[in-house]
Parts: sequence; C-alpha cells; structure tokens
Amino acid sequence: MKQITAITIYKSFEGGFWGLEAEEKYLPENFPEQLKTEGIKVDCVIALLKDVDTIFNWGQPCRIISFKTPQVI
Repeated sequence: MKQITAITIYKSFEGGFWGLEAEEKYLPENFPEQLKTEGIKVDCVIALLKDVDTIFNWGQPCRIISFKTPQVI
C-alpha cells in the first residue's frame, strides 16, 4: 500500500475516466462518487495493481483503500 496526496482529474478520451494526479498518475478501478469533482485535493491510501491491463493508456492502475479531503472552515 502507498499513501499519496493527489488532485482529482477527469479525462474525456477513451470514453472518459477519473484519475488521480500526484508525482505520478494513478487510475483507480474504484473511484468514489464523493470525489467525482475535478480539482479536489485528496489524501489517499492506495494499493497498486500489478498485471492489470486497462483500455486507457494513462496512469498506474490502483485501488483506493481509504481517502480524506481537507476540511473547509
């Protein structure tokens, strides 16, 4: 497992998909509905998926284990 701080991003090519951009790009297979707003900063614990192929030529496939967004006061 890996802990990252990333920004949510939506890509419209290849049918469209949600991803996370940090120092690297990540393609979660289980992107939560709560995060489906572009530009949200999120702290995540992810598990990288090995030997997984996707139709998207973008990012490292992963699974989001947990996440939190900064609280707005």
